[in-house]
Amino acid sequence: AQTSLQRSLQNGATHLQEWHSLDDSGGFYALGGGDVDADGSPEIYYGSMTSNSGYDSGRYFIRDGATRVLERSGLFDQPSAWGELWRMTTADALGDAHHELFLAGSRNYDGELACLDLLGAEQWRVVADDGTSFRSLGIANVDADSHLEVVASVGVETTGATGVSLYVYDAQNGTLEWKSPSMGLPSNGYSLLRIAQVDGDEA
Repeated sequence: AQTSLQRSLQNGATHLQEWHSLDDSGGFYALGGGDVDADGSPEIYYGSMTSNSGYDSGRYFIRDGATRVLERSGLFDQPSAWGELWRMTTADALGDAHHELFLAGSRNYDGELACLDLLGAEQWRVVADDGTSFRSLGIANVDADSHLEVVASVGVETTGATGVSLYVYDAQNGTLEWKSPSMGLPSNGYSLLRIAQVDGDEA
């Protein structure tokens, strides 16, 4: 269900609004937790599908796991960009103990996958095939090399889509390492993704 969350502060004497939060519109499909900033305490993170009543892209939030204090937040895409945030996860892609943020969704009916640092600075961003949006996201070393990969699947956004595929990107720089053949045109695409070692080899 679509929901809208907005917080406000009113002056007790004048009854005028002194402050209001950004309007964050659901659903909320991006959710996870871990020690994102390597401070020894876990954080929880989550993201809204859209914000500003649907006129801005989804927004992500990172809160202290114990106190729920907001540590940082930001937009998945530029202000006034019509887009949706479907998934969010974090991983130490650079090996510096600090996690990067990986955000998957869409902008103007095309899929976008972005990597940000903890200050919100974009490290890289890639675009899916026409008419599809990124719907699911995972991080793993899938090929047993020295670094992590981002694995993402897509769903159908428009009739311009010619098929949906699975994508594997280098987590450090966003280079496409592998793309599966088309897996058809299911109406909802592939919104759930799991990565596991099932055959006993190195990858």
